[in-house]
Amino acid sequence: MQIRQAVPARISLGAGDAFVALGLAALLYLGVRLAVGAPARLAGPEISLNPAVLPYYGLRSLVRMTAAYILSLGFTLVYGYAAA
Repeated sequence: MQIRQAVPARISLGAGDAFVALGLAALLYLGVRLAVGAPARLAGPEISLNPAVLPYYGLRSLVRMTAAYILSLGFTLVYGYAAA
């Protein structure tokens, strides 16, 4: 029984590979430029530490989790249908 090599002996890079590498380099450069120009402190919404607001925050978290679950389930069903 002969075992085949899983990795090709010679890797050939084409124009598509160079295009993807340049695109990734551009995204990295853009991210660094945005991070350097960002302010040290951002003004966000006021968060109340009052225990009476905890049910409201919990409900908002539940709504966000439900929305994320529905989007994930929808993506899974569409992608699975397309793959089948």
